[in-house]
Amino acid sequence: MDIISYFDMQVYRQSSRKKLQARRESRRIRHEHAWIVARKAASLLREHFAASRIVVFDSLLHPQSLPFSSFTISLPGLRPLPVCWGMTNHGDNA
Repeated sequence: MDIISYFDMQVYRQSSRKKLQARRESRRIRHEHAWIVARKAASLLREHFAASRIVVFDSLLHPQSLPFSSFTISLPGLRPLPVCWGMTNHGDNA
């Protein structure tokens, strides 16, 4: 059985702290970016469909899950949209 020296353990701990800090910073940046995307989507929904109330769910409210999931936008009171609208407005005209 190998014994880890005090110095090696200090190096390991320092490296581990740096990795944790980098993961937290990456998660923070993803969370900020997700809110930017959600706000843009909300703006488009207000402009094109007169959405008056927009509600967000999932990762925007629970940022610890962001790297592995998506967020959901709910539009209470908005009538259903034709399925083809979503495809044609994203460049999928094939």
